[in-house]
Order: sequence, then structure tokens, then C-alpha cells
Amino acid sequence: MSPHIAPLRSEDAQAAAEVLGRAFVDNPVNVAVIGADPERRERCNRAGVEAYLPAALEAGWVAGAWQGPPLAAGGERELCGVLVAMPPGAFPLPVPGFLAAMRLLWQQGPRVASRFGDVARTLSALHPAEPHWTLATLGVDPLAQGRGVGSALLAAFTSVVANDGLAAYLDTDREENLAFYRPSGYEVIGTTRILGVEVHQMLRRPDPANSSR
Repeated sequence: MSPHIAPLRSEDAQAAAEVLGRAFVDNPVNVAVIGADPERRERCNRAGVEAYLPAALEAGWVAGAWQGPPLAAGGERELCGVLVAMPPGAFPLPVPGFLAAMRLLWQQGPRVASRFGDVARTLSALHPAEPHWTLATLGVDPLAQGRGVGSALLAAFTSVVANDGLAAYLDTDREENLAFYRPSGYEVIGTTRILGVEVHQMLRRPDPANSSR
């Protein structure tokens, strides 16, 4: 059954944080920043999403993927994937407010929060100069991976970008993701090493038919 793709709502934020917390638990940068304990990595990931998702919902294009029977059939769909993207000028997101920032610092710990900040600043400086969308996050719950959830989310985002006639940019620390993004038009434009981990920068150039908009 194909996933149902729809805009993420504020009431879905907690479920989204849980999905993304699990989705990125084994990513190399997260392991390098947080350490060997997978439960701690999941907690820190979830805390980061909880801190920044409200701003993303306000300024960006945020979609969720749900699996399960249609609501008309009396079933209850479950959130299994999330994509967060920022239009030109909206990235990077503003830092959370004081209370949210203090809560994040307490949940992640000073060392992890500081290292995530360093990573974010390093990656932000690598963005291309041309106006572009930023695909900030695409994560699928590990139990739902391999079912087309990520592909469905990416296709929905690619449609938005293509209609805008703008480039789209992302970075990934997983080598296997290169083959996932390339069929959608993304090309590697650079690679940098952060905390001993290779992070690839990928760019999808505007479709020629729409680039004059």
C-alpha cells in the first residue's frame, strides 16, 4: 500500500520527533557527535527535532508520510516518514527561543549540543550561492524502510521544486543515499569531512523548462 503524503501539522510534531529520532540513530555524524549508545543518540535526535520543528513548520515545507488503511475504512494511519525543506532565504532556521534552547541543552548535554552546533555551522557554509531550496531532513522510521516511503516523500518535494524552477540542495553522510537521490536529479558537488565522517553535498539543478520562472 502506497504511503499517504500530506503536510505535517503542529499536532503531528511529537510523532515526527519520534520518527526522526529513530530514523537517524545510526547516521555516522550522529554517532560521531553523540557517541556509541544508540538509546542516547535517539533521545538527543528527538530533542533536536522538538526544538527546531516548530520554526520549520512555520517557515518551511514539511510533509509527513502515513501508512495504514484509508480513514474512510475506519483504520488509523501511522506516521512513518518526515521531510523538512526550506525555501530560499529560510535556511538556516533561527535558533530556538530561550526556554526551548535551555531545554535542548539540558536534554542533549553541553558537549553534544555544542558539537551539533559546530556541524551545523560547517555545513551551512557549504551551501551554493544561487537561490535554492534546502532539503534539510528526510527520515523514515526503520520499521518502514524499504517500502517506498522515502521515495514518495522525495517525489512530492521534487514536484514542488520543479514547479518553482529553482535548484535544490542537500547533504548526506550516508554513502548509500547517493544512489537514492541521483535518480531525482541530484549530483554530488562536493565532499567534506566532519569529525572524521565524509559528508556529501548534492545539488539538483533547475529543470530547463521551468528555470526561467
